[in-house]
Amino acid sequence: MAVVNPNAGRHPKPVYQKDPVPYGGPTQVTPDHDTFTDTTGTFVPPKVPTGGGSGGKKTAVDTDALDLFAKNMDALVKPVQDAVTYLQDNTDVRAGAFYHGNTIRTNLNGPNADGGLKKAVGSVLSDLAQGITDIATGVRAISAKYKSIHDDTVLKATDVQTYMQKAQGDFDGLVKDGGGSSGSGSS
Repeated sequence: MAVVNPNAGRHPKPVYQKDPVPYGGPTQVTPDHDTFTDTTGTFVPPKVPTGGGSGGKKTAVDTDALDLFAKNMDALVKPVQDAVTYLQDNTDVRAGAFYHGNTIRTNLNGPNADGGLKKAVGSVLSDLAQGITDIATGVRAISAKYKSIHDDTVLKATDVQTYMQKAQGDFDGLVKDGGGSSGSGSS
């Protein structure tokens, strides 16, 4: 008669360790690890005039300079908006279903993939895009006021503050979304 093994066909019972074993692998990420390749091309910032007049590098503020500044601000908005879109579409941390993996995922994506660092950075970038847009709008309004007033009239600092107040609120929001606290109280 043949002897039958009672454990035949069964998987061995797993052995659990009471004390965790420390990680013994590398602790540095090499520079070639998951390199980022920008497929949208390189953003070239707008040219800024270096002066005018005769001789030195003087900067004159006139309506042409204000209009160029507003145009340059407008050129900065799209790259920031593209960064927000890229962040939302391509950032999803899936660290694994274990305690530290869940902690990493929650801190970066939020508990329901709608919060965390991803949301905070997206909010900061959105505030930045809106702030830049509002600066351009305010500068255009200043330029329009200069074009419509007599040449001897000077725009007051309080006028500039009025035109830039909306942008200041955007940048206060940016600071708050980034975890800081606003110092100006303009929001």
